[in-house]
Amino acid sequence: MNITIEWCPHCDTEVEIPVDKPSACPSCGMNILPCSACQRDLPMGCDWGEETSCTVFPTKGGSQ
Repeated sequence: MNITIEWCPHCDTEVEIPVDKPSACPSCGMNILPCSACQRDLPMGCDWGEETSCTVFPTKGGSQ
């Protein structure tokens, strides 16, 4: 499994999570996204929005 290191905005902790899906923070349990993977791999950059999250990991009615 590929992992990425992310900063959890909920508990201010640096954690390791899978690179290919949203995951529960191992420290606080809140959902976080592997944003550094997108920043590295997507030429368009981040398209995160409150309603759908992002193109790569949509949450509320978004599409891949």
